[in-house]
Amino acid sequence: MKIDSFSLMRNSFFLSFILTLVGASLRIMHYPGGQLLLLVGGLASLVYMVLCMYEIHHSVVIGTTEKVLWFIAFVLFNGLAGLLYIFFLRNRIIRKP
Repeated sequence: MKIDSFSLMRNSFFLSFILTLVGASLRIMHYPGGQLLLLVGGLASLVYMVLCMYEIHHSVVIGTTEKVLWFIAFVLFNGLAGLLYIFFLRNRIIRKP
């Protein structure tokens, strides 16, 4: 069975987004389990960040400057960069020249 990297990336992005929101809400309201959900959401976020950065690094369509800017965006603006990459710009970056 071959694992599709895009579906893994997309699913880990949604999982991290939902778990982080729910975990933050539980932590704010001082309910148990909020810290665990934040931790699992952070790990899911790390999975999609690594997959996205791998695809960007091996892209032959974009230049080095744009690759560096994408890496900086994923480190500083994790959720927004993931949203932009997965839904709007991934097809442009991974296409063959």
